[in-house]
Amino acid sequence: MLPRYYLGKYINEEVLVGVCKGDNYLQWILANKLYNVRIDEQREGGYKRSYLNNRNPKFVIIYDYETYAYRVFLSAKGKLRSKDDMNQLGYPEPKSEYYYVYSLVEEVNIGDFDIKKIVNAYWTHNKMTTGTPIFTTIKDFLNLK
Repeated sequence: MLPRYYLGKYINEEVLVGVCKGDNYLQWILANKLYNVRIDEQREGGYKRSYLNNRNPKFVIIYDYETYAYRVFLSAKGKLRSKDDMNQLGYPEPKSEYYYVYSLVEEVNIGDFDIKKIVNAYWTHNKMTTGTPIFTTIKDFLNLK
């Protein structure tokens, strides 16, 4: 049984909601206890390095792109990694030159949410491309549900 976290206690903390494109990526994430966001604002779903340097999500929610099934992890501050670093870690097909990588400390339970509804509402409201990782506060995340 996973430890239960009540998001209301972390209202001002940040959450990263990110997609997992397939089983090979999920296996890599779980084996390495890492989740990455690409640094490449020219690519779909990429961010500026300066933006990611200031992100420190307490939780990382990873969801399947097709089923929207999700898993939640406590996370540690991110770290810049190069394409070569990602290759050495066995990341499937790294394409960006740099990634911002968050350590997944522990899988936890935050309750049931309609992740599809939440991410679609966020992308629509913020005029973002579908699949772009979301950084937001727990407060705003809860308001989207």
